[in-house]
Amino acid sequence: MLSERDSLAARRAADGLLPSAQVFSGIGWGDGPGGTAENTRGFVGVAFDFGWNRPQEKARAQIARIEWGRGQLASRNRQSRLRTDLDALRRELSGRDALLELAREREALTEAVLTAENEEYTYGRSDINDLIRALEAVQAARSERIRLEIERSMLVVEWRRVTDRLVGERTLEATPVPAEDDLPAVGR
Repeated sequence: MLSERDSLAARRAADGLLPSAQVFSGIGWGDGPGGTAENTRGFVGVAFDFGWNRPQEKARAQIARIEWGRGQLASRNRQSRLRTDLDALRRELSGRDALLELAREREALTEAVLTAENEEYTYGRSDINDLIRALEAVQAARSERIRLEIERSMLVVEWRRVTDRLVGERTLEATPVPAEDDLPAVGR
């Protein structure tokens, strides 16, 4: 919208430099008694303005063109910055998804180890310290997975903020965290 306004201002300033013509006409009555027909006068005229000697208008047009160019450059910079931010967020989300998948696998493996240690402890082939270490490993893997899920959710919120989709119709509904495939592609 600002770009359109700057473009319109630049066009108006440039239009002020173009040659222009004015056509005018009129009728006048004389001061004679009763406004008689012999005292009636008519006139028609044309005025041309070629704009050869108008430095102020030329300066205004140049300033308007410069402002329009600045607006265009600022718009391109904002778009480039947004694209860069979205690319970085996409890479970060992708990396977080890979770490989250590894954390889920680790949690499943530590739970399997805990089940095996519990069975070994039940048969008396393992001591309580091994069982406690396996339980601590499960809790550490679970807390790591939860931490990664929270970080991923924060990245999704940031993605929605940057793409201006943080608040919408579905905001009040309970929606799951979208998978990477559900996130929109970054346009070039």
